[in-house]
Amino acid sequence: MPGTGFDIVDIRRITGWAARYDMPVLATVFTPRELALQTTSLWPVALAICFCAKEALIKALGMNIGLAQLDLIEVGIAGQVLRVCLRENEKLTVAHGCWRLLPDERLATALILDEWVRCEQLFSEDTNNR
Repeated sequence: MPGTGFDIVDIRRITGWAARYDMPVLATVFTPRELALQTTSLWPVALAICFCAKEALIKALGMNIGLAQLDLIEVGIAGQVLRVCLRENEKLTVAHGCWRLLPDERLATALILDEWVRCEQLFSEDTNNR
């Protein structure tokens, strides 16, 4: 059963990663859509929010794994609302949460509450054709 997940990250940490690592390494943590934000004014805040959202979902689900081991579909940001989609084997988890920048605008936070997590069973084409 899902619980509550919370994460906080220093935005300067994400900026440092982008300067230090090449795209293949960053792609183990961020989706192509998230990495495309590097060319917008939303970066690096948006990447920090995506990172926090993923970490918060891992914590809410009680998983003891790193981001590179997840099959994340995407993190969507609409205003202060987050939508995180995760595929795990034949299960799709969709979680909603919220994010905030702390007053100094150097730290980003994300919160996923258990009431906002929905798991669905995915079926392969072979299963649907039976």
